[in-house]
Amino acid sequence: MQQQQQQQQQQQALFAPIGPTKLLRLLKEQDEELLGRFHLVLAHDIVEHSGEWKDLLPEGSLVIIDNSIIELGKPVESEVMVQAVKILGDSIHPVVVLPDKFDDPYTTYTQSALYYSILTKVLPSSTEYMYVLQSSNPNELKKDSIFRGLQLAYCLGEQKVCWWGIPRRIADNMGTRMHAVLEARQIQLSHPELGIKVHLLGFSNNIQDDIYCCQERGIIGIDSTVPLRLGQRGINIDLNASQDQAGLRSLDNYWDTPHTAVNITTSHNLRVFRRALSCREFLSDYEPQLRWPPL
Repeated sequence: MQQQQQQQQQQQALFAPIGPTKLLRLLKEQDEELLGRFHLVLAHDIVEHSGEWKDLLPEGSLVIIDNSIIELGKPVESEVMVQAVKILGDSIHPVVVLPDKFDDPYTTYTQSALYYSILTKVLPSSTEYMYVLQSSNPNELKKDSIFRGLQLAYCLGEQKVCWWGIPRRIADNMGTRMHAVLEARQIQLSHPELGIKVHLLGFSNNIQDDIYCCQERGIIGIDSTVPLRLGQRGINIDLNASQDQAGLRSLDNYWDTPHTAVNITTSHNLRVFRRALSCREFLSDYEPQLRWPPL
Protein backbone atom coordinates (compact mmCIF):
# COMPACT_ATOMS: atom_id res chain seq x y z
CA MET A 1 0.00 0.00 0.00
CA GLN A 2 2.78 2.40 0.94
CA GLN A 3 4.65 1.65 -2.30
CA GLN A 4 1.47 2.27 -4.29
CA GLN A 5 0.97 5.64 -2.60
CA GLN A 6 4.57 6.61 -3.39
CA GLN A 7 4.08 5.72 -7.04
CA GLN A 8 0.90 7.79 -7.19
CA GLN A 9 2.75 10.69 -5.59
CA GLN A 10 5.51 10.48 -8.16
CA GLN A 11 2.99 10.45 -11.00
CA GLN A 12 1.28 13.63 -9.79
CA ALA A 13 2.37 16.77 -11.60
CA LEU A 14 4.07 19.39 -9.44
CA PHE A 15 3.30 23.10 -9.21
CA ALA A 16 6.02 25.76 -9.18
CA PRO A 17 4.86 29.05 -7.61
CA ILE A 18 6.52 32.10 -9.20
CA GLY A 19 6.96 35.26 -7.18
CA PRO A 20 9.25 37.95 -5.83
CA THR A 21 11.80 36.93 -3.22
CA LYS A 22 9.99 38.72 -0.37
CA LEU A 23 6.82 36.69 -0.86
CA LEU A 24 8.62 33.38 -1.45
CA ARG A 25 10.65 33.87 1.73
CA LEU A 26 7.48 34.57 3.70
CA LEU A 27 5.97 31.36 2.32
CA LYS A 28 9.09 29.44 3.31
CA GLU A 29 8.99 30.84 6.86
CA GLN A 30 5.27 30.04 7.20
CA ASP A 31 5.38 26.53 5.71
CA GLU A 32 8.30 25.17 3.69
CA GLU A 33 6.11 22.38 2.32
CA LEU A 34 3.67 24.99 0.99
CA LEU A 35 6.54 26.67 -0.85
CA GLY A 36 7.63 23.25 -2.11
CA ARG A 37 10.83 22.03 -3.76
CA PHE A 38 9.84 22.54 -7.37
CA HIS A 39 10.40 26.03 -8.74
CA LEU A 40 10.65 28.19 -11.83
CA VAL A 41 12.68 31.36 -11.42
CA LEU A 42 13.63 34.18 -13.78
CA ALA A 43 17.30 34.53 -14.68
CA HIS A 44 17.26 38.33 -14.89
CA ASP A 45 15.48 38.66 -11.52
CA ILE A 46 18.07 36.45 -9.82
CA VAL A 47 20.94 38.57 -11.14
CA GLU A 48 19.22 41.86 -10.28
CA HIS A 49 18.41 40.72 -6.71
CA SER A 50 21.27 38.31 -6.13
CA GLY A 51 21.53 38.90 -2.37
CA GLU A 52 17.85 38.10 -1.85
CA TRP A 53 18.01 34.81 -3.76
CA LYS A 54 20.90 33.26 -1.89
CA ASP A 55 19.74 30.40 0.33
CA LEU A 56 16.08 31.18 -0.39
CA LEU A 57 15.00 27.94 -2.09
CA PRO A 58 14.94 24.77 0.03
CA GLU A 59 17.96 22.53 -0.31
CA GLY A 60 17.53 19.87 -2.96
CA SER A 61 14.93 21.86 -4.91
CA LEU A 62 14.48 21.19 -8.62
CA VAL A 63 14.75 24.69 -10.12
CA ILE A 64 13.87 25.61 -13.71
CA ILE A 65 15.76 28.82 -14.55
CA ASP A 66 13.71 30.60 -17.20
CA ASN A 67 15.26 32.75 -19.92
CA SER A 68 12.87 35.66 -19.04
CA ILE A 69 11.49 36.02 -22.57
CA ILE A 70 7.99 36.85 -21.29
CA GLU A 71 9.27 39.61 -19.03
CA LEU A 72 12.01 41.07 -21.26
CA GLY A 73 10.67 40.32 -24.74
CA LYS A 74 13.78 38.30 -25.59
CA PRO A 75 15.90 35.64 -23.84
CA VAL A 76 18.65 36.80 -21.52
CA GLU A 77 22.24 36.65 -22.75
CA SER A 78 24.21 33.54 -21.86
CA GLU A 79 26.35 35.53 -19.39
CA VAL A 80 23.25 36.42 -17.38
CA MET A 81 22.12 32.80 -17.26
CA VAL A 82 25.56 31.70 -16.06
CA GLN A 83 25.43 34.29 -13.27
CA ALA A 84 21.94 33.16 -12.26
CA VAL A 85 22.95 29.51 -11.96
CA LYS A 86 26.01 30.40 -9.90
CA ILE A 87 24.03 32.68 -7.56
CA LEU A 88 21.56 29.89 -6.76
CA GLY A 89 24.50 27.72 -5.73
CA ASP A 90 25.15 24.02 -5.43
CA SER A 91 22.29 23.11 -3.11
CA ILE A 92 19.67 23.01 -5.92
CA HIS A 93 19.27 21.00 -9.14
CA PRO A 94 19.26 23.51 -12.04
CA VAL A 95 17.35 23.15 -15.31
CA VAL A 96 18.27 25.95 -17.75
CA VAL A 97 15.60 27.01 -20.25
CA LEU A 98 17.29 27.45 -23.63
CA PRO A 99 16.41 30.53 -25.75
CA ASP A 100 13.15 30.46 -27.68
CA LYS A 101 11.26 32.73 -30.05
CA PHE A 102 7.45 32.88 -30.02
CA ASP A 103 5.87 30.55 -32.61
CA ASP A 104 9.24 30.08 -34.37
CA PRO A 105 10.71 26.56 -34.09
CA TYR A 106 13.66 27.18 -36.43
CA THR A 107 15.04 30.24 -34.59
CA THR A 108 14.36 28.50 -31.28
CA TYR A 109 16.43 25.52 -32.43
CA THR A 110 19.40 27.50 -33.79
CA GLN A 111 19.59 29.79 -30.76
CA SER A 112 19.22 26.85 -28.36
CA ALA A 113 22.06 24.90 -29.98
CA LEU A 114 24.40 27.92 -29.83
CA TYR A 115 23.43 28.77 -26.25
CA TYR A 116 23.97 25.19 -25.16
CA SER A 117 27.44 25.07 -26.72
CA ILE A 118 28.41 28.14 -24.69
CA LEU A 119 26.86 27.17 -21.36
CA THR A 120 28.13 23.61 -21.17
CA LYS A 121 31.70 24.94 -21.12
CA VAL A 122 31.12 26.96 -17.94
CA LEU A 123 28.19 25.48 -16.00
CA PRO A 124 28.37 22.42 -13.71
CA SER A 125 28.13 19.07 -15.50
CA SER A 126 25.01 18.26 -13.46
CA THR A 127 23.06 21.10 -15.14
CA GLU A 128 20.13 19.98 -17.32
CA TYR A 129 18.56 21.96 -20.15
CA MET A 130 15.03 22.58 -21.42
CA TYR A 131 14.13 22.96 -25.08
CA VAL A 132 10.92 24.92 -25.70
CA LEU A 133 8.48 23.48 -28.25
CA GLN A 134 7.54 26.72 -30.00
CA SER A 135 5.12 26.28 -32.89
CA SER A 136 2.37 28.14 -34.72
CA ASN A 137 0.29 25.12 -35.82
CA PRO A 138 -0.10 21.36 -35.19
CA ASN A 139 1.75 20.21 -38.33
CA GLU A 140 4.71 22.48 -37.59
CA LEU A 141 4.76 21.22 -34.02
CA LYS A 142 5.42 17.65 -35.11
CA LYS A 143 7.57 18.21 -38.19
CA ASP A 144 9.71 21.03 -36.81
CA SER A 145 9.51 21.45 -33.02
CA ILE A 146 9.47 17.78 -32.00
CA PHE A 147 11.92 16.81 -34.75
CA ARG A 148 14.42 19.51 -33.75
CA GLY A 149 13.97 18.65 -30.08
CA LEU A 150 15.05 15.11 -30.95
CA GLN A 151 18.01 16.47 -32.89
CA LEU A 152 19.19 18.39 -29.85
CA ALA A 153 18.68 15.44 -27.54
CA TYR A 154 20.63 13.05 -29.79
CA CYS A 155 23.26 15.30 -31.36
CA LEU A 156 24.37 17.09 -28.19
CA GLY A 157 24.52 13.84 -26.23
CA GLU A 158 25.03 13.15 -22.54
CA GLN A 159 21.24 13.36 -21.98
CA LYS A 160 21.48 16.99 -20.85
CA VAL A 161 18.81 18.47 -23.13
CA CYS A 162 16.30 16.12 -21.53
CA TRP A 163 13.50 18.59 -20.75
CA TRP A 164 10.83 19.82 -23.15
CA GLY A 165 8.78 22.88 -22.25
CA ILE A 166 5.33 23.36 -23.75
CA PRO A 167 4.52 27.09 -23.73
CA ARG A 168 1.10 28.46 -22.90
CA ARG A 169 0.96 30.03 -26.39
CA ILE A 170 0.24 26.54 -27.73
CA ALA A 171 -3.06 26.46 -25.84
CA ASP A 172 -3.91 30.09 -26.56
CA ASN A 173 -3.24 29.57 -30.30
CA MET A 174 -4.67 26.06 -30.73
CA GLY A 175 -7.25 25.78 -27.94
CA THR A 176 -5.38 23.08 -26.02
CA ARG A 177 -1.89 21.87 -25.12
CA MET A 178 -3.03 18.24 -25.18
CA HIS A 179 -2.01 17.77 -28.82
CA ALA A 180 1.55 18.86 -27.93
CA VAL A 181 1.49 16.75 -24.76
CA LEU A 182 0.53 13.62 -26.68
CA GLU A 183 3.22 14.25 -29.30
CA ALA A 184 5.78 14.58 -26.51
CA ARG A 185 4.42 11.46 -24.77
CA GLN A 186 4.88 9.48 -27.97
CA ILE A 187 8.57 10.43 -27.95
CA GLN A 188 8.88 9.50 -24.28
CA LEU A 189 7.49 6.05 -25.04
CA SER A 190 9.36 5.43 -28.31
CA HIS A 191 12.70 6.87 -27.16
CA PRO A 192 12.94 6.02 -23.44
CA GLU A 193 16.74 6.16 -23.63
CA LEU A 194 16.53 9.98 -23.92
CA GLY A 195 14.77 10.36 -20.57
CA ILE A 196 12.64 13.27 -21.84
CA LYS A 197 10.77 15.17 -19.10
CA VAL A 198 7.87 17.47 -20.02
CA HIS A 199 6.91 20.71 -18.28
CA LEU A 200 4.04 23.11 -19.03
CA LEU A 201 5.33 26.68 -19.09
CA GLY A 202 2.77 28.95 -17.40
CA PHE A 203 -1.00 28.97 -17.13
CA SER A 204 -2.86 29.44 -20.41
CA ASN A 205 -6.20 31.24 -20.69
CA ASN A 206 -7.86 27.83 -20.24
CA ILE A 207 -6.97 26.63 -16.75
CA GLN A 208 -9.11 23.51 -17.15
CA ASP A 209 -6.94 22.48 -20.08
CA ASP A 210 -3.82 23.17 -18.01
CA ILE A 211 -5.02 20.86 -15.26
CA TYR A 212 -6.21 18.23 -17.74
CA CYS A 213 -2.82 18.16 -19.49
CA CYS A 214 -0.97 17.97 -16.17
CA GLN A 215 -2.85 14.79 -15.33
CA GLU A 216 -1.33 12.98 -18.31
CA ARG A 217 1.45 10.59 -17.32
CA GLY A 218 4.94 11.86 -18.01
CA ILE A 219 4.20 15.51 -17.23
CA ILE A 220 6.50 16.74 -14.47
CA GLY A 221 4.76 20.00 -13.65
CA ILE A 222 3.50 23.48 -14.41
CA ASP A 223 4.39 26.95 -13.14
CA SER A 224 2.58 30.26 -12.69
CA THR A 225 2.29 33.48 -10.73
CA VAL A 226 -1.53 33.35 -10.85
CA PRO A 227 -2.41 31.55 -7.56
CA LEU A 228 -0.11 33.91 -5.64
CA ARG A 229 -1.11 37.09 -7.48
CA LEU A 230 -4.78 36.38 -6.89
CA GLY A 231 -4.20 35.27 -3.32
CA GLN A 232 -2.30 38.39 -2.30
CA ARG A 233 -5.31 40.40 -3.55
CA GLY A 234 -7.66 38.20 -1.52
CA ILE A 235 -9.19 36.50 -4.58
CA ASN A 236 -9.87 32.76 -4.74
CA ILE A 237 -8.54 31.03 -7.82
CA ASP A 238 -11.24 29.93 -10.30
CA LEU A 239 -10.49 26.45 -11.61
CA ASN A 240 -13.16 26.83 -14.29
CA ALA A 241 -11.91 30.11 -15.74
CA SER A 242 -11.74 30.41 -19.53
CA GLN A 243 -9.74 33.63 -19.57
CA ASP A 244 -6.77 35.29 -17.89
CA GLN A 245 -8.25 35.73 -14.43
CA ALA A 246 -5.28 37.60 -12.94
CA GLY A 247 -4.93 40.27 -15.64
CA LEU A 248 -1.79 42.10 -16.69
CA ARG A 249 1.03 41.90 -14.17
CA SER A 250 1.47 45.66 -14.30
CA LEU A 251 -2.02 46.17 -12.89
CA ASP A 252 -1.29 44.74 -9.43
CA ASN A 253 2.41 45.68 -9.22
CA TYR A 254 2.99 42.12 -8.01
CA TRP A 255 6.78 42.13 -8.33
CA ASP A 256 7.39 45.47 -6.63
CA THR A 257 4.82 45.25 -3.84
CA PRO A 258 6.50 45.16 -0.39
CA HIS A 259 4.80 41.91 0.66
CA THR A 260 4.75 41.84 4.47
CA ALA A 261 2.59 38.76 4.99
CA VAL A 262 1.17 35.75 3.16
CA ASN A 263 -2.53 36.33 2.61
CA ILE A 264 -4.59 33.36 3.80
CA THR A 265 -6.12 33.25 0.32
CA THR A 266 -2.67 32.68 -1.19
CA SER A 267 -2.18 29.58 0.96
CA HIS A 268 -5.69 28.47 0.00
CA ASN A 269 -5.02 28.93 -3.74
CA LEU A 270 -1.80 26.92 -3.59
CA ARG A 271 -3.48 24.02 -1.82
CA VAL A 272 -6.56 24.08 -4.07
CA PHE A 273 -4.57 24.06 -7.30
CA ARG A 274 -2.19 21.33 -6.17
CA ARG A 275 -5.15 19.23 -5.07
CA ALA A 276 -6.78 19.71 -8.48
CA LEU A 277 -3.68 18.35 -10.23
CA SER A 278 -4.18 15.01 -8.50
CA CYS A 279 -7.98 14.83 -8.79
CA ARG A 280 -9.10 13.28 -12.08
CA GLU A 281 -12.76 13.44 -11.05
CA PHE A 282 -12.53 17.25 -11.05
CA LEU A 283 -12.33 17.32 -14.86
CA SER A 284 -14.49 14.31 -15.66
CA ASP A 285 -16.59 16.34 -18.13
CA TYR A 286 -13.78 18.33 -19.76
CA GLU A 287 -12.80 17.45 -23.33
CA PRO A 288 -9.87 19.29 -24.95
CA GLN A 289 -10.66 20.74 -28.36
CA LEU A 290 -7.92 21.34 -30.92
CA ARG A 291 -8.91 24.63 -32.53
CA TRP A 292 -7.15 24.61 -35.88
CA PRO A 293 -7.27 26.38 -38.19
CA PRO A 294 -8.20 29.30 -35.90
CA LEU A 295 -11.67 30.78 -36.21
